[in-house]
Amino acid sequence: MQMVRTIDLFQSVGVDAKPLDFWSKSDEFDILHIWGLDRQHLLLTNTARTYGKKIVMTPLLPYLSPLLYLRYWAGMIEGRKKVERDILKNIDLMLVVNDLQAETAIKLYGFPDSKIRIVPTILDKVFFDKDADKSLIGDQKEYFICVGNILPRKNQLEIARSAIKTNTAIMFVGNELAGDESYVRAFNAL
Repeated sequence: MQMVRTIDLFQSVGVDAKPLDFWSKSDEFDILHIWGLDRQHLLLTNTARTYGKKIVMTPLLPYLSPLLYLRYWAGMIEGRKKVERDILKNIDLMLVVNDLQAETAIKLYGFPDSKIRIVPTILDKVFFDKDADKSLIGDQKEYFICVGNILPRKNQLEIARSAIKTNTAIMFVGNELAGDESYVRAFNAL
């Protein structure tokens, strides 16, 4: 959804933005914007760099922790993380949602601070529009919104338990991410 909204936003101000056609041999674009930091982006970024294209990346980076450092260096030994570093060498600009993701890019991946911009995520207007489609919120007049991917460090499990205990309406807006499956199962069980 975020990608679709970004394309719509660019088009609304006159930018000829469209999803990449992987089968096209056309190089009629100036900027490649990739979402995520994934092995599949290595060939794409290498090709774009060969053709002199600028490359912008919007990754979803975890926040620094001792366990993250351990996983990262284990991945470097195995070779998985080396691919990510090779991809990052091609990136002209990285867009992250907050200072903590910027810190991960700098400290863990060695990405230059000068090439990072913070662009906060926003909620859809439906959550603030009193006349919006009520199918998302039902008949609730007052409720809390908890925004963020379902992760232990964000403590949504305790927030959900508190809401249940106090009979408080709450809506969670976020994704379930790999690596925290047991936490997500406990959250969904509520």
